[in-house]
Amino acid sequence: MKITTLPFAGSVLPKDINDKAVVVIDVLRATSTIITALMHGAKQIIPVVDIKNAFDLKKQYSPGEVLLCGERDARIIPDFDLGNSPLEYTTEKVQGKTLIVSTTNGTKTIGAVGQAKELLLASFINAGAIAKRFQNQQEMVLFCSGTNGYFSIDDAFCAGYIASLIEKTTAIEACDLTRTLIIAWENSIEQYSSIIKNCFHGKYLISKGFEQDVDYCLQINLTEMIPGYDSHSQSISILRQATY
Repeated sequence: MKITTLPFAGSVLPKDINDKAVVVIDVLRATSTIITALMHGAKQIIPVVDIKNAFDLKKQYSPGEVLLCGERDARIIPDFDLGNSPLEYTTEKVQGKTLIVSTTNGTKTIGAVGQAKELLLASFINAGAIAKRFQNQQEMVLFCSGTNGYFSIDDAFCAGYIASLIEKTTAIEACDLTRTLIIAWENSIEQYSSIIKNCFHGKYLISKGFEQDVDYCLQINLTEMIPGYDSHSQSISILRQATY
C-alpha cells in the first residue's frame, strides 16, 4: 500500500489528490470537533471557508435547524452559536442539527481537497478506525492541515500514528515524509502529549485558555466513527460503508 503525507494545507497540488482517497487531519481542533459533533448526533456538517458564506447559507434553512460554528484566532466568531471547542458539542446542543462550520485551518484544508475520490476526516480520537479502514487498500493520502499555512507537530504525529498502525498489518510504500513521521511517532509515544502541548499550536491554545480542549483532542481512539465528505451535497456525515 502506498501512503503519501502532505505536510500542510498549502502543499497540495491537483496530482496529489486526483482519483485518490484523502484523509484530512486537523487535531487542534477542527477534525476533532467535527468527529465529536457527529458522535453526539449532529445530522451533518457543512464546511465553509468564508464567514459571510456561513451566514448566507444559514438563510436557506428553517429557524432552529442550523447552528453556525467556528473560530478565528481560536475564539468563537461573533454571532455564531458555537466555537471550535469539542467540549461545546454536547448531545443537548447538536443532536439532529445541521452545523455550518468555518475554522482558521481545517475547513480550508477540506475545501482544498473536496474533489478527491474519497475524503475522510481523522484525528487521534478516531485514528484506529481510519487505519482499519485502509488495511489492504492500494493507496491513501494523509493531508495535515498545519497551522496558518505551516507544518504542525500535532497533525504530523497523528499522520505518523495512522501510518504506523497500518504498517503493523499491511506492507506499505511510504514517501519520505510518511516514513519520517512513523519514526518520529514510534520514538515519541510515551511523551507525545507533552511534545504537542509544547509545540506552537498547542502552546497557543493553552495560552488562550483551551488546555482542556488540547487534552481532549490528544486522547486516542475514543470512537470507531469515520466522517466522510460528500462532494455532491458538500457536507460531512458519518461514513455508512466503511470496510474493515
